[in-house]
Amino acid sequence: ALTANTSYWVRLDDGVTTLDSGTYSVTVETSRSLMASSADDDILPFSWMNPTGETLLCTNPAKAYSPDCVLRFKGSPGENSRLSARFNMSSYPELPLDTSHVWRISGQVKAAPGAQVNIIVRYRYSDPLAWHDEYIMPLTETSGWQPFEMVVPIPRSDVEFIRVILRNRTQTSALLWLDDLDVRYSIEDLGARGTPNLPTTDGGILLPMPAAPDGFRGNN
Repeated sequence: ALTANTSYWVRLDDGVTTLDSGTYSVTVETSRSLMASSADDDILPFSWMNPTGETLLCTNPAKAYSPDCVLRFKGSPGENSRLSARFNMSSYPELPLDTSHVWRISGQVKAAPGAQVNIIVRYRYSDPLAWHDEYIMPLTETSGWQPFEMVVPIPRSDVEFIRVILRNRTQTSALLWLDDLDVRYSIEDLGARGTPNLPTTDGGILLPMPAAPDGFRGNN
């Protein structure tokens, strides 16, 4: 097996010509970020939906974990704003979508008492009859800046797209700061797993299997 982040001597052979040289090398990577840029002030492809006091703050670097910008979530009664991004898998043909691999959503968070932002990952599959899986992990009060990482399994290989949502659930004026946000495909299963949301009734109780009709038996 090849070792990650290690260069190897490369031999290219097309059946006619062989190139055998240390001039070229291959580096094995264990993960790939889907963010548009590694710059702090670039949160693409994420965009705000129903923002109230939420913003990307770039005018006060002292508020950020790393220069120069930071995401600020501010709560209010009935708060339901969110930061959302849709990742279409057709745009990433190089990702194998192996069910032994994972998604890793990570960053730095600083949250006041009463603040809460939920990280939600939703799957949409090419099979229209497949249940659309959803995973969730809350970010809540911290003591200063703390790292977080949510690890989400890949239940099926026929993923059409995933949607990553950061939903503000803070019902007071408490602030939550978020920096170094990353969405990454990884062959390594590390970090804290999100909790799957199962299909439920409005009351939050799992629906039981329907009873067999009268007269139905396995030998009928």
